[in-house]
Amino acid sequence: MFALSLPFLSLHLPAFILTLASGFGFSHLALGVASLGHGVTALACFALPVTFALHYRRASDCTRPVLAWIAACLMALGSEQLGSALSVAPAPALLETVWVWLVAAICTVTAWQLCRNAPEWLDTRRELIQVRAIATQDPLTGLQNRQGFNRAFDRALATTRAGMGQSTLALFDLDGFKQANDQYGHLVGDRILQRVAEILQTHSRKSDCVARLGGDEFAVLWTNCSAIEARPLVEAIRREIAQVNVEGTPLTARPVTSSIGMAEVDPQLSAEGNYELTDRFLYEAKRLGKNQVCWFAKRVGHGGSGVVTDPLLYPQQCQRVAELEMV
Repeated sequence: MFALSLPFLSLHLPAFILTLASGFGFSHLALGVASLGHGVTALACFALPVTFALHYRRASDCTRPVLAWIAACLMALGSEQLGSALSVAPAPALLETVWVWLVAAICTVTAWQLCRNAPEWLDTRRELIQVRAIATQDPLTGLQNRQGFNRAFDRALATTRAGMGQSTLALFDLDGFKQANDQYGHLVGDRILQRVAEILQTHSRKSDCVARLGGDEFAVLWTNCSAIEARPLVEAIRREIAQVNVEGTPLTARPVTSSIGMAEVDPQLSAEGNYELTDRFLYEAKRLGKNQVCWFAKRVGHGGSGVVTDPLLYPQQCQRVAELEMV
């Protein structure tokens, strides 16, 4: 019996509630709620044109007319909603007709402005993407530049500090590049740099950062990779660079080698401190005779591809870096 009465209640419940509200003196409750809704809508419609006006000068020449027409459309809609909020009774037919045609005209002009300016907006977005890419990209090699490297290193350092993965930084300096540049010319020098960039990219993943920091100095930041895991990659890179021969040099010429410093990213150091630490291993590789790798891994300490006659001690290096940061 109760189940049969449910459809009846669902059909007559709204009328029953209105009758009950009328009996208690709330016959205008529904109209009041509707009026409040119109008022909130009017405020929202007026707030958007005000926002456009505050940022009008920052808009480009092609977007200003479109923003103006959209603001006019919203002002018209807001006026209609405000009129409905102030007067519960329906608006006069003439005023309603004027509002409808005004909104229709403004929407038509806005659509026309959007169609006319859309190609220019798309070109602007495409140019912005290109500018952002150029800002972090080395034009000669296509690698990240120092700015792009710094951003990637900051992210890797934050990840390491959060205990979400170990990263390893390697710095490469080309031995004999200046002599090759002077002997064979700048065009050959550019080819050498491009070939080295190709080698570095070959031994890295998309998630890693390969950068040309300037001149003949390169960097590779291996993410989620310890120094022990990165060491075979660095050795392979060193061997391939030592065999580089480019157009414009004799077939038997091997114009450059590389000195490499490598260390795991230390979460207790700043980005500058980690770079300074790795750079010290790079200079140690040069001091020991070049064309070799000096590296550090927390599990095994310091090592090198040659005979280490004066090995670096990692705690002393950290202390030295800390002293440099305090200056």
